[in-house]
Amino acid sequence: MKTQLITITLTIITIFGSNAQVNIKESEKSNDITEEIRRLETDSAKIIYLEKIFKDDQFVRNGQISADLMLKYGRDSKEYMEMLTLGRAKTKLI
Repeated sequence: MKTQLITITLTIITIFGSNAQVNIKESEKSNDITEEIRRLETDSAKIIYLEKIFKDDQFVRNGQISADLMLKYGRDSKEYMEMLTLGRAKTKLI
């Protein structure tokens, strides 16, 4: 009984501790993005920034590119994995 209580307590502490670390990282990312946006002073700079976000988003969402790479090189290929890694990195920035 005591062992189960200790196990449950440690599990709960671990879960809440992990969430706090994730929230701090997300907050830091949010601050970085906010600062990046504040540095955009002109309308043309803002338009370029938004167009880049749009292009990156469409690249990640383009299933045809992903399917073509998978068919050509295989699911476990270096080329396919690089595309997935690039897509994940861009998604995290947005």
